[in-house]
Amino acid sequence: MLRLSLSSMLMMALLAGSLSAQSSPYFITYTHHMEEPGSIEVSLNPVAGFPKEGNRSLASYLELEYGARGWWSTALYLDGRSETGFTGYHFENRFRLLMQEHRVNPVL
Repeated sequence: MLRLSLSSMLMMALLAGSLSAQSSPYFITYTHHMEEPGSIEVSLNPVAGFPKEGNRSLASYLELEYGARGWWSTALYLDGRSETGFTGYHFENRFRLLMQEHRVNPVL
């Protein structure tokens, strides 16, 4: 069983923030509802582009999300496009900081 202290999670967040990447940092907002512990969610999100000029485009991403704990969920996203096939992947972890309901429920 993996147990992380609050100071360990804070240190990982600070280290992750100091790493450089291709894109500038940005924030995504979510609801505070997490995947149930032990459950896996599979979701396919298609996108179609029909510009007035140019080629039509189809793209989608597949999301596989797992509820590791009541306060932690992890997800794998697989991206693809009709022109190029598989285009990439990314991992995402969400940590709910407060388990009770509050006016603002922060998720890291």
